[in-house]
Amino acid sequence: MSWLSSLPGWLIVCGSLLVFGFTAFVLRRLAERAASSIDPSNHHTVAGGLMPGLCAIFGIIASLTMLHQLDEWTRAQATVNAEATAATRLASSVIGQQASSVQGPLVTFLTAERKYEWDRGVGQPAPPAVVAAMRQIESNGRRIALAPQTKSQSGSEILSALDALAIARRDRLASQSSHLPTLFVIALILAGFAVIANGAVMTASRPKTGRLIILLTAVVAVDVALVIMLWTPFGGSLQISDQPVLQVISELRSGLFN
Repeated sequence: MSWLSSLPGWLIVCGSLLVFGFTAFVLRRLAERAASSIDPSNHHTVAGGLMPGLCAIFGIIASLTMLHQLDEWTRAQATVNAEATAATRLASSVIGQQASSVQGPLVTFLTAERKYEWDRGVGQPAPPAVVAAMRQIESNGRRIALAPQTKSQSGSEILSALDALAIARRDRLASQSSHLPTLFVIALILAGFAVIANGAVMTASRPKTGRLIILLTAVVAVDVALVIMLWTPFGGSLQISDQPVLQVISELRSGLFN
C-alpha cells in the first residue's frame, strides 16, 4: 500500500475525503432506514456510549502513527544533511592540483545518487553509476591521503572524510528502507471507519445533525491522508528536502573548494 504515498498530495486528500464521505453518507442512510422501523432511541443510546471509546482508540492510533512518521521524516532529513556535510568536508580536505581527481567524481556521485538512488532501499542493488563514482572517490582519495608528499594531518582528514561519507550514505539507505508497517495504516483506517459508522448511527433520524457527521468525516479523512503522505519520506508526496545535496553540487561545480 506504500505506493499510495507517491500520489499527489491533493489527490490523496481528495480521495480520502471522497471515500470516508461516501461511507458516512451510505451508513447514515442505512441507519435512518433501519431506525424508521424501530425505536431509534435504542440505537442512539448504544452509539452514544460507544463513541468516546471509539474516538479514543482512533485518536491514540492516529497520534502514535503521526508521531512515528514525523520522527522518521526528521531522521531522514538528518541523514541527507549529514551526507551533504560529509561531502563538503571531503571536498574541502583535498587541495592543490589533485583536488579535481576527488571533487569531479564527488559531483558525479552526488548527481547519480539523487537521480538513481534517492528512493532505493538497502535490499536493492546499487546503481552502477553510483558504484563507479564511489569507487573512484575512494581510490583517488586514499591515494592522495597516503602519498608521501601529503602531510599526515591532511591525509588523516581525507581518510576521515571518506569514512564519514560512506557512513552517511549507509545511514541514508537505512532511512530509505524504514517505512511504517502497513498494519498500522490498516488499523488507522479501520478505526476511522468505526468512528464514522458510529457517528452515522448517532445522527440518524435527527434533523440538522448532518453537519456534525461532515466535520467528523473531514477530521478522520485528513488524518488518514496525512499519514499516507508521510509514509515514504524519500518517495512520498511530502518528501524531505534534497536542497543540501543540490547545494553541494552547485558549490563543487562553481569551484568554491578549489
